[in-house]
Amino acid sequence: MRRGKVSRLKKLGAGVWLFFFVFLFISGKTSQSLEQGGDGYQPKILIFINWKDLMCANCLNSFVTFFNSLPSPWLRDNALGILVGERGPRAGNHWPIMAKKIRGFIQANQLSFPIWIDQGRLFKNMSSRGTCLIIMGEKVDSLSVYSFPLFPRQEDEIRQKIMGLGKK
Repeated sequence: MRRGKVSRLKKLGAGVWLFFFVFLFISGKTSQSLEQGGDGYQPKILIFINWKDLMCANCLNSFVTFFNSLPSPWLRDNALGILVGERGPRAGNHWPIMAKKIRGFIQANQLSFPIWIDQGRLFKNMSSRGTCLIIMGEKVDSLSVYSFPLFPRQEDEIRQKIMGLGKK
């Protein structure tokens, strides 16, 4: 088997594992809150982070300010970031560099949710929107997508959805 095919298989495998863990993140937290006798479903947030948006001051400021305004324990349990990088002929093997930079980014901005790197490019289509936040509600038809930078009205709407959902 040629080296290129092995590399593609490794990336595909990494993408499949990432998708599997995202699925576990979504389903595991739901059953856990029901077992603990909570108010039921808590909304989940997936944040698809476009690597290029980390270089945009407006996007970066909106991103950090918004997530630092949310309660850390809630984010730790209900949010997951996925970094989608650029892939092109000049990209090379930049994943280790991205991993190091994203660790520094999380630490410097005191983000309380994990950010995984999509090495398998499973979510590459999501990066075409730029950095975006997806709120997964209790029902299939309650999926909301917001792109950064957020407007103040959008921030209020998101806070209401994630903090108000599940309270009846």
